Amino acid sequence: MINKSHKIEYKKLYNKLKSHPINQWITDKGWQWFPHQIQILKSIEKNNSILVQSPTGTGKTLTGFLPSLLNFNYQRKKPKLDTLYVSPLKALTIDIHRNISKPIKELNLSINLETRTGDTSQNIKSRQIKNPPDFLMTTPESLALLLSNQFASTFFKDLEFVIIDEIHTFLNNKRGDLLSLNLARLFQIATGAKRIGLSATIKTPSFAMNWLSPDKTDLIQIKNEVSPNIEIFQPDKRIPWSGHTGIHAISEIYKKLLGIGKTIIFVNTRGQAEFVFHELWNNNIKKYKIAIHHGSLDLELRKKVETKMSQGILDCVVATSSLDLGIDWAEIDLVIQIGAPKGLNRLIQRIGRSNHRYNQPSKAFLVPTNRFEYLECFAATNAIKKNFLDDIPVKKGALDVLAQYVYGTACSETFEPKKLYNIVTSTAPYKHLSFENFLRVVNFVKDGGYALKNYEKYKRLKILENGQITVNSKADIRRYKMNIGTIIEAPMLNIKLKNRTLGKIEENFIINLSIGDTFIFGGKF
Repeated sequence: MINKSHKIEYKKLYNKLKSHPINQWITDKGWQWFPHQIQILKSIEKNNSILVQSPTGTGKTLTGFLPSLLNFNYQRKKPKLDTLYVSPLKALTIDIHRNISKPIKELNLSINLETRTGDTSQNIKSRQIKNPPDFLMTTPESLALLLSNQFASTFFKDLEFVIIDEIHTFLNNKRGDLLSLNLARLFQIATGAKRIGLSATIKTPSFAMNWLSPDKTDLIQIKNEVSPNIEIFQPDKRIPWSGHTGIHAISEIYKKLLGIGKTIIFVNTRGQAEFVFHELWNNNIKKYKIAIHHGSLDLELRKKVETKMSQGILDCVVATSSLDLGIDWAEIDLVIQIGAPKGLNRLIQRIGRSNHRYNQPSKAFLVPTNRFEYLECFAATNAIKKNFLDDIPVKKGALDVLAQYVYGTACSETFEPKKLYNIVTSTAPYKHLSFENFLRVVNFVKDGGYALKNYEKYKRLKILENGQITVNSKADIRRYKMNIGTIIEAPMLNIKLKNRTLGKIEENFIINLSIGDTFIFGGKF
């Protein structure tokens, strides 16, 4: 159902593109529009949801934002949220904000573009509610928090576009289940909003299309005709039978760095990242500019690395999955993967970080840390050459995630169980959920179920006289907001060196240390 009060006129978007300042901006840069960027305007005219599936370097981000830029009311009289962008990583959110801000600032367009994540200050968050930005970039957890507030309906009611980036990372996991539920509720508020999903290449795009929308979704699929250039490290000495450090290859990796331009070295664990960075630094006789990046480092340290790499100041970054997704560093010449990639889709995603351009071959160097990993790397390389991809198994939505969603909805507004059930079953993960099981989840959230209903602190919901359900108290709202999300975090401790915060580390790791033990963190002892 389209809300006629703010139905979007799409029919002349292509004509708007011809006269819009961004068209001249593209021309001045010596670029040209890709066919899929024009195709999205035609799909929007059909009033359908859209999934853009393409490899890295094909302009997915600009493609997703193009309808928003062309349709935006530059003569608006009061601030309202026009476009919501959701990404799986804070770093990606910040990077996309930087990339989209560039043409907006250079063209002097009157679009207010802001981010909202766990790192955003409370002052900015409060101001955003009173004066919404035109475009808001956020994460699934921050979106869930917004929807749990009583102002949610007012805040989102005029929304025109919702862009879900890296949608493949939300398929078949609890984080995606929660986002799917929150999007369903969001589209009940903003009934005229259009859905645009951006995805890397996946084996079954229909899976992502159904996840994005229960209605018809147009698929815009771009294929890279150029295969990546992948080399597997073959040392003069034998590869060790066991171990995962890659110590046997460090000197050769360093020589490889000196003969190439900008490089990202991917590893599979934080400990391995610290080890590889430390060993490379010990071999760094040429004073090569090397940095480290992983999720436990302090935010400011990570931002510095990301900024310096985007500015071309650094030569190499050793990273974990914290840099897997989307961050656009166009000048990366080589990706080195140390250790088995643990999945074709992940390896393809990482390789795509190099030579981040359409129809240009990415370049990768795989370094097995033991003989068995050599077999894995060899098999993965052959599979990529044959265009194989990993299957994404279909699973039902998790009931504990549903319980969290029911709780969050009650924090924002009263609900009638049958109506909320209809919203829940409109999502792909929960489309086969029975009403009986739904009520069991509601009752569990209400009083803790048969095992906990005699304990007062588990009475989180109450039934009103009209049959509607609401949250029991303000304390329950606070409790929900403090525990939102599906990412499980271990107790963490701050690490400081000379009064400077380096980041956080698991408490369990610290308690196993003895006096006199040392460890490397952020490349420092």
